[in-house]
Amino acid sequence: IYRLADKTLIWLGGDEHSGSEMAALLHEVNERISSQLSNCGSWNDLQPANADDQFFQDKRWASLDKLFASPWFTRVWVIQEVGIGSNPWVLFGNSEFDWTSLMRLQQWRIDYASFLIPPNSIPVHGVHTGTVYDWGVENSPLQMKQDFGAFSKKGSFIKTLNNAKGLNATDPRDFVYSFLGHPSAFLPT
Repeated sequence: IYRLADKTLIWLGGDEHSGSEMAALLHEVNERISSQLSNCGSWNDLQPANADDQFFQDKRWASLDKLFASPWFTRVWVIQEVGIGSNPWVLFGNSEFDWTSLMRLQQWRIDYASFLIPPNSIPVHGVHTGTVYDWGVENSPLQMKQDFGAFSKKGSFIKTLNNAKGLNATDPRDFVYSFLGHPSAFLPT
């Protein structure tokens, strides 16, 4: 179903105010990342964020935390939905933005601004951000392919399953079944 879709929509709830704040923040952070990348040339050469920068005191960061607090991020099957789905877009409040830009922001937060990740928050990490390369989302016209130097298309199926171990499923078999469509499931071991 997801492979044949023209667009995959991910509804994460949120109110009108949080959605517009999140969309504005997402745009601004991705502009900053693009600017830094044009100067240094590689994701791995970006500079860590300065926690004292007033930008990181902006109240809009709470809207990002609200978005990532959605239980959607804890479910094992959603990785397949966004990973196999064509052109994934997030609906949050009254705003819409592409999945790749959101995961780019999150990977940047993990790599260069971890002080922005609240303690005890839902771990939105490799299994989510990895959807950008591992599942082929890089074919999106909005994806800037050179940005994610840390990702590899050659990850093993076992590594993929291990990365998902913090997610939830009602049936324990879903921890395997939900990833059988993943490209790494077709690689020789």
